[in-house]
Amino acid sequence: MNIYTKYTPKKFLSTYHLNREIAKNLHNLNTQQLNFSPKVNKEKHTELKFNKEQQYVIDLVVNKQESIFLTGAAGTGKTVLLRELIERLKQKHGVKNNSNKYEYNVLVTATTGLAAYHIGGQTYHSALGLMDLNKNNTGRQKIKLNAAKSNAWKQCKVLIIDEVSMMEASTLDFIDKTAKEMRKNYSPFGGIQVILCGDFFQLPPVDNKILEGIIKKYDELEGAIDPTLVNENKELPICEYAFKSKVWSHGIKHCLSLSTVFRQLDDPEFVKCLNELRLGIVSPTTEALMKRVESKSYVASSDVITLFGTRRETSVHNSRILKTMKGPMVVFEACHGGKLKDTEDYEIINKASMLADSIPLKIGSKVMITKNVDHTLYNGTTGTIVGFTKGVTFHTKNEILGKMGSQAGVNAELIDMETIEYDASGKHVVQFDLSDVTDNFVKKFENFNDNTEQKEHLYPVFEYYNSKLCELRRRVIMPVTVSTSTSIGNTVIHWKTQLPLISAWGLTIHKSQGQTYDSLKCDFSRFFTVGQAYVALSRVKSTKNLVVVNWNPEKVVCDEQVIEFHKKHVKDLDLLVGTKSSITANECNLQKEKEQLLDKI
Repeated sequence: MNIYTKYTPKKFLSTYHLNREIAKNLHNLNTQQLNFSPKVNKEKHTELKFNKEQQYVIDLVVNKQESIFLTGAAGTGKTVLLRELIERLKQKHGVKNNSNKYEYNVLVTATTGLAAYHIGGQTYHSALGLMDLNKNNTGRQKIKLNAAKSNAWKQCKVLIIDEVSMMEASTLDFIDKTAKEMRKNYSPFGGIQVILCGDFFQLPPVDNKILEGIIKKYDELEGAIDPTLVNENKELPICEYAFKSKVWSHGIKHCLSLSTVFRQLDDPEFVKCLNELRLGIVSPTTEALMKRVESKSYVASSDVITLFGTRRETSVHNSRILKTMKGPMVVFEACHGGKLKDTEDYEIINKASMLADSIPLKIGSKVMITKNVDHTLYNGTTGTIVGFTKGVTFHTKNEILGKMGSQAGVNAELIDMETIEYDASGKHVVQFDLSDVTDNFVKKFENFNDNTEQKEHLYPVFEYYNSKLCELRRRVIMPVTVSTSTSIGNTVIHWKTQLPLISAWGLTIHKSQGQTYDSLKCDFSRFFTVGQAYVALSRVKSTKNLVVVNWNPEKVVCDEQVIEFHKKHVKDLDLLVGTKSSITANECNLQKEKEQLLDKI
């Protein structure tokens, strides 16, 4: 059965329908049906109404060109305001005039693929040419530049980083240092206006210290380490919040907090509860609310997303649900190797790769993408497995454009590149049929690479909702290969090839950050770090669709460093613009308030 029969053609073809047209007849495209506008199916930017808090930020950023940190509780509209700032800054700096001359004037980035997708940007690693920390024994970022990345650094007027709360201080300092060197400008961030957005009360940066230590150890064994770099590294903070960076105090002039919550607007009791949990406070009112939504029994259900504190809990939950599903199961086994194979260190790196050793799938499995594949499939995209395929036909971008340009009479340069999707190997899947799978079996990606004859392998077909195009899409999910090398000797100590997928009926809280769910179940039994309780509960819009399991107020924890930072540096916008007369939590002693409330419980 051809998968395309499910969809109805439209007058102008979306990306999916363009793919369908290519698959039907690559040599004879009907050019009358193609939409060659600069952007395909993009929503028109409409003038939104903003309150005084938001207008204050817009004026400060767009008109006064100040560098700021924008924060606020979950659901206060940080992303909506950030999108507006991006639109206005692009217009101000010429990015919207369809000229490549200004394309790098405003760099829109985020620390995660999900956050980058929501604001129409890239991860900061991709946009700025930064290599991952785990590839560097010194604990410092390295930079990998081509001509485009070099131009981006030199041309940039505004740098936007969303979810900066998940960025380490050393990374922000490295961005500052690199900007100064690339631009020969030694003011903060090389003279670039910087807009940071995030919430430090949510999950802290991930600690890469163990992984870095392993790489450093094997660098030393090879005699490849530079002693001067080791000594310099001792002075660098490991896994510190971004506000602990050296550049923050003199590079970020304004730290502002949005006050009005929109996500839980219809549930004011829940808003108050979340505001307390954000500060690590559990008042009697919040305790009573949690008791009302608590369930005394745990039942694994495929109807509601369940959030857990650990991967092990998530794995058990997903396995239970998979066993209840009908139909044959296909198990995709990873291939991996490297110099450290069969060592204790190898197992640590293998787990850190974020690729599963084994992925069991059935038709109907709910899954999440775990790697940034391209601009439409990013780490955090959720969807459903609708089938499996062997008969995959590939064409490169240039082949497709060549067919369109020469045989369809279309100027290839006018074609919007966002109408063409790619898998991890840079090839475009233009046609595939669903294969009949009647028995359970195991598939292993042995000796897989970009040049492998693709028809020898079986792949899952992933269906997901594209919020920008407002339609369901289907993609063949291809395996990816990740590797870890020593930094100077460049010896591959670990590599792994696997599908970038995990089951997603249950998720860890880290995987849920940035998501919003209509209904949700939270299991508190193994919450273990700061911000987890607040992030988990704030993913849902109302307590009407919230179920809590194993509620424990002791799991509600806030980092004292974050409280101190907010108390000293963050200003509430409702006070600044005069929309609130009373003193807010940011302006009083938060620690004292917390102790007083806890004493009453």
